[in-house]
Amino acid sequence: MLDDKKEIHDERKWNKANPSLRYRPQLLEQMRKEYQQYLKHPETSRAFVVKRMNLVEENKETAVTSWENILSTNRPLPDLTGHSCICGIDYAKTSDFVAAGLLFKQDGMRYWISHAWFCNQSKDKSRIKPNLKAWEEMGILTIVDDVEIHPKVIVDWIKEKRKTYNITKIVMDDFRYTLFSSYLKLIGFDAKDKERMKRIRPNDIMKVVPVIDSHFNNQIIVWGDNPFMRWCTNNVKLVPAGKGNYVYDKQEEKSRKTDGFMAFVAAETCDDELVEYRKRKPLGIISL
Repeated sequence: MLDDKKEIHDERKWNKANPSLRYRPQLLEQMRKEYQQYLKHPETSRAFVVKRMNLVEENKETAVTSWENILSTNRPLPDLTGHSCICGIDYAKTSDFVAAGLLFKQDGMRYWISHAWFCNQSKDKSRIKPNLKAWEEMGILTIVDDVEIHPKVIVDWIKEKRKTYNITKIVMDDFRYTLFSSYLKLIGFDAKDKERMKRIRPNDIMKVVPVIDSHFNNQIIVWGDNPFMRWCTNNVKLVPAGKGNYVYDKQEEKSRKTDGFMAFVAAETCDDELVEYRKRKPLGIISL
């Protein structure tokens, strides 16, 4: 291991933690790339410190990404009619918020079309600071005046979106699937069919944290003018989970909600399954 954290910035000291480094030029090149990533984003690149340099990092909690990266999501969504996508669903309690969305891949970008529902009888209603009525008027949120948001409401939204988009898979938390299972089966999504349904666990989310971090840093995530998604994302923090890994958590338990972002995360766990579309370039004029 290194004797001091300052030695991270001296390549000649790296062999203290990696004795075989001088005999492995490819490993050295890989570590140089990881070091540059660490310099740019030390808060989410601690694996370089922990795994490569064998140093114990302090237990820090950080924002999921910069506010600049969150604002970069506010760009126009293209016409994705007929395109294949993956649906993500998340909620903590159906008596609070529920969020669902569709994730698309086109020309290297990730496009997210989402909707949220808020239970007007939520016990946390007085704690919610944003103007939910304004979000409802924007068409990104529905206020449900009932004791809970019934799963059928969300499934009906998915059913309606299937008329426009090709939803190939639905992804949601393993422990939250049971409540939705019978309604999702009615529209053809059964957990027994692994090609159509995925029930994720914390380990699945842990694996996708670096992927989402990269997408934010390269500003390839677009969900249009969606203040609900910006609010949810800004409410998320990264918490170290050991061995250089991270998990997502709320900045504050009751008044700061994360359902929209976590629905996006659910869909992102299947990013490698997304069909990527490429815009057709116009044919050039051939001179005779």
